Amino acid sequence: MTHVDCHVDLACPFAWATTLWLRDVGTRRHLEVTLHQMSLAVLNEGRDLPAPMQSHMQTSLRGGRLLAASGDRFGDLYLALGRRLHEQGEALDDTMARAALIDCGLDPGLTAALDDPAFDDAVRAAHTRAQDTLGEAAGSPIIAIEGHPFFGPVLSAVPDPPEADAMFDAIAALGRSTSFSQLQRPRAGRPAFAGGS
Repeated sequence: MTHVDCHVDLACPFAWATTLWLRDVGTRRHLEVTLHQMSLAVLNEGRDLPAPMQSHMQTSLRGGRLLAASGDRFGDLYLALGRRLHEQGEALDDTMARAALIDCGLDPGLTAALDDPAFDDAVRAAHTRAQDTLGEAAGSPIIAIEGHPFFGPVLSAVPDPPEADAMFDAIAALGRSTSFSQLQRPRAGRPAFAGGS
């Protein structure tokens, strides 16, 4: 069984694509994927961001609080919220959050966490653990395959099964290499999901 840790921010469509990729590979491989929280809102604190990014950071902040309130059900709630946000194009509001909580069998009253700064310390602590996993500051997603961490992969689409498996094998091989450090190419744009943004 290969263990993969995946640190994600709900607001990030690239993290959603990576999550779907890992779940798909896991249907054919013996993968144990554990989802963890990180926060783009914390990462971008104090930065002068354009208006669209400020809105994105509000989704990160509010969603992060709700996910922190879910405790050990983080992965279940992240998937329920992510489907609505990224695939169905819903905004993160009380109605959407309540529906996702109900889907997970969680108390719909947790919706109040969206605007409760009492959860900010938990979000910050989770974000720090994600950054510590990588050893430097980075965005979402951060994955670690058998303890070998990476920023990314940043996917502009969820690959089909043969490409998905080949990509996983390549990244795992790079992780095992003591001489490999970094590889990057220009992004192909935001990912698109059926029915969503």
